[in-house]
Amino acid sequence: GLLRVVPPAFRADITREVDLSEEIARLAGYDRIPVTYPKAGLQAASVDLHLKTREEVKFALQGAGFYEVLNYSFISTGALKKLRYTPEDMRLQPVCIMNPLSEELEVMRTTLLPGILNAVRFNLDRRNEDLRIFELSKVFLPRADELLPEEPHHLAGAMTGKRFPQLLYGGEDEVDYTDVKGVVEM
Repeated sequence: GLLRVVPPAFRADITREVDLSEEIARLAGYDRIPVTYPKAGLQAASVDLHLKTREEVKFALQGAGFYEVLNYSFISTGALKKLRYTPEDMRLQPVCIMNPLSEELEVMRTTLLPGILNAVRFNLDRRNEDLRIFELSKVFLPRADELLPEEPHHLAGAMTGKRFPQLLYGGEDEVDYTDVKGVVEM
């Protein structure tokens, strides 16, 4: 059941079994080779309930007038210290980057708050005071005696400015606690 083939010296291009098969097909004629298609079973992937829930939360917030922001997963340790967590809080022991791009991007975020607060500051500095933003993304929490961190999804948001920023007349009420409470309850 074996066939030993030694190509002539002038055919240095025939080095593998597939090269020999190609030569046989060329000599016999490609039109004489029957066409066949590979068979593969298709199955729909199972529904990821966690992903579905995250998408529903995003759609609900977008329906309430919020815009999604995407921030870097890297932050500075100074940004964490500004949040005034207690010294034993695990969010103050972030995963350090071995070769950070800069001091501002030296650790993996343990909370979404620095990114949200930077986005608010950026907008307020440009006189965009009517703001509704959120971020639903991963944070990186260190685990004791493990190399890789835990990566849960967290949600953070901010509201500033007028309650109804698009009204042509009136609508001068400012966002307050009850507006935030209403969004959380929704």
